[in-house]
Amino acid sequence: MKARLTALLVHGMGASPSWWEPIVTALGRVGLAARPLVMPSLEEGGPEIWRDEVLAYIGNEPVILIGHSLGAAVCMEAARIKPVSGLVLLACPPFFSDFTPQPPPDTGLSVTAMARVARFLRAACANASQVATESVHFVGTADPWVPVEQARRLPFPLVVIPRAGHELNRSANLTAQLLRRVLSFRSAVERLEPGVRLDYLSRPFRGSALHGSRKVPAVTGLELGECAPPPARLDIEVTTRCQLKCRACARTLNPHRVQITDLPSSLFEKLLNELPLVEELFFVGLGEPLLHPDLPSLAGLAARRGMRVRLVTNGLLATPDTLARLRDAGLSEVTFSLDSTDEELFRKLRGNALLPTVLINFRSVPAGLHKSIFTTLSADNAGALSGIVDLAAEQGLPAVAVSDLNFAENQSRSLAQNNCAALIEKGITRARERKVLLVGPHFHETPDVVRGYRRSLIRTAADLARRASLHRHCLAPWRVAVIGADGSLMPCDCAPLATVGKIRETPFDKLWNGEGMRAWRRRVLEGTSTDCLVCPRY
Repeated sequence: MKARLTALLVHGMGASPSWWEPIVTALGRVGLAARPLVMPSLEEGGPEIWRDEVLAYIGNEPVILIGHSLGAAVCMEAARIKPVSGLVLLACPPFFSDFTPQPPPDTGLSVTAMARVARFLRAACANASQVATESVHFVGTADPWVPVEQARRLPFPLVVIPRAGHELNRSANLTAQLLRRVLSFRSAVERLEPGVRLDYLSRPFRGSALHGSRKVPAVTGLELGECAPPPARLDIEVTTRCQLKCRACARTLNPHRVQITDLPSSLFEKLLNELPLVEELFFVGLGEPLLHPDLPSLAGLAARRGMRVRLVTNGLLATPDTLARLRDAGLSEVTFSLDSTDEELFRKLRGNALLPTVLINFRSVPAGLHKSIFTTLSADNAGALSGIVDLAAEQGLPAVAVSDLNFAENQSRSLAQNNCAALIEKGITRARERKVLLVGPHFHETPDVVRGYRRSLIRTAADLARRASLHRHCLAPWRVAVIGADGSLMPCDCAPLATVGKIRETPFDKLWNGEGMRAWRRRVLEGTSTDCLVCPRY
């Protein structure tokens, strides 16, 4: 008999453990040990007390958290703080700047307690993208407090239960679907009796449908559709100006399609106002961000709103004084795009750029500012990986991000179309010797890099050169909003010349789930996007 798996059940506001009776019975039938928790009065300290109670129950053994209503938000916060084996949300109240869920009547709580609940829900929804575990969210079409269109904005696969209200425990449809989802979690596959699992999963079932989505089994249990929750990250191109003509850059490959412009500060602030839940902002794009005259001011605006602000630079202007001003404004990390430590090769790849200047700036990054390296490899510089690893080790960096070339124009020189395995393996061996991790482009798709970085480690040359013909990894169109210097919303960093509209003309949320982005996401999932099929992130 395999070890049992425990499900911790957290009831909602005004309920008790008895709310879970039909679900406890169903979980027991498939070998899950269900443990409904008794939550203290919200007058005694607010939902934070509930969250701490849940965290106290999470030990070394794997557990699945299942929460209803306020209890769902509590489980969401607990899963963000402490690793769990799965997360099931039932009618989790969405709380966004333009939508405040109305509490059920007759809660019996004081105004102070309700204010604590509202504050907790707001923070939990803002932090939802940090949850890095297999998850699912159930909501009823007749729920007066959790509308389906608002629930969709939370970053979890959504299952809609037809005709169900807020009290989802009354729906046999919910119980059947919940079991099917929980039994599909990796933790259930590993720990529950396979005969019981497969017997249940093989039964014919009619009922609720995944709302606006289709199953993509290879993408770590996620179910992706045409629409997406609010982005967790902003990639902003503040200027299209650049001192270099890098051989692999889309700006160099298509110079006639790039107009020289800087992003106005007013448009930057407008965008931040429309996206209050974004947690991370990158200054990155076809231009060199340090050429924008107001970059410290822009960094400060984002940092004051609680965003983690990062910068990707070619390094020529990243002097200690410049970076210190940006650090003081709120910049937390600077990434140097560095493809070789050999001066002649660097000049060839970067259009006569001066490597000594870049290396001086890289070695002189002021204290209090994290630094990292991003390297693009190709047939031209596959042998440069060892030198990049040595530089990282010299500077005490634990990892280097590496990628093959993207863009169709670059594929004749890509690792995917050239046999560079011997040179890459030499660099990988050097990385092992110097204790430097090599992280591939799939680290972009890991919401919690600390927990999930292993799935993107480069262990062999094939890991870098591999391409997918079907969608397996990329989450960019669902998680990352890419804004051009002219205010355009672009569908992806890897398609920097494509646009779906301008934020100066249309509210961001109308563009983010407008027809242009929905069509792009469809093509990504169907494997019909030519930009994706040559991209190492796909």
